[in-house]
Amino acid sequence: MLRLIILISFCISLLQSQNKNNLWCSTLREDGLLVPLAYFNGAVWEDPGKYTSSIISAGMENCFLWLDTGSSKRISIGSPVTIERFAEPPGVAFITNYCPRITATNIYPYPKVGIVLNQSISFNKTKRIDSTDKSWRKILDLLTITFNRKEFGNRIDSQAIARKHTRINVSLNKNVLPINDSEHLYYYELVKYYPEPECYSISKYEGWLLEGVNGLSILKEELSDGDCDGKGLSPTVRPTGSIFINNRLFIVSEIIPYEGEAWSILELKKDSIIDVTPLSQN
Repeated sequence: MLRLIILISFCISLLQSQNKNNLWCSTLREDGLLVPLAYFNGAVWEDPGKYTSSIISAGMENCFLWLDTGSSKRISIGSPVTIERFAEPPGVAFITNYCPRITATNIYPYPKVGIVLNQSISFNKTKRIDSTDKSWRKILDLLTITFNRKEFGNRIDSQAIARKHTRINVSLNKNVLPINDSEHLYYYELVKYYPEPECYSISKYEGWLLEGVNGLSILKEELSDGDCDGKGLSPTVRPTGSIFINNRLFIVSEIIPYEGEAWSILELKKDSIIDVTPLSQN
């Protein structure tokens, strides 16, 4: 059985340049607690762990919660509390006026409501796209061919031939966001499941792809292999949206490793995408 899963998320937009510093990026959990992820000082992103809870609280007098729908609403924060984190020392979170959907739990990754910013700048969420769109089919064809080449190269043995020609079932998270009128940035994840005598093996191909006036170009890619429990595979990335600030485009993504959870912040450059995460946070 061969199954191909494609996760596409594409991020975002050309907004009017905003010259703002002192930006706190946080996540709001469904139990109503706000967890700081990173702090942007105007030049680089910093680990919020280097700041006291009183300093963080003072910088978040005006907070905007960005929901999955793409809309935003004001929220206010209150007292700091200590939270448990998977395989990490306890962390700091803040009580908010958000009405909890669930009570506290030890589930990881913890259910989230959305991203919170302490400034009234846009957080560009992903949007749904039509999987029958011709441009999407072109991207799917390119990635499928590239995946096979990464796995087998020029091998012509029977196993490689069988796997290459196995019927592919596709399911996908149909999300995308334009950078501008002519460019789109995609995160893609293709996963194949191969039967084995006792379990099954997994092959995973993921990365970032830019679609622009000059065609398609892969900015970053990775191939990993794992067992039926997912051990050995690279973590799953869930881009949540992007921030355009000081003429720079940052992508905020949730990272789902084999165990636990974390977050990353990436920056889109002219012909590459780089990780500028100060420190992974649960």
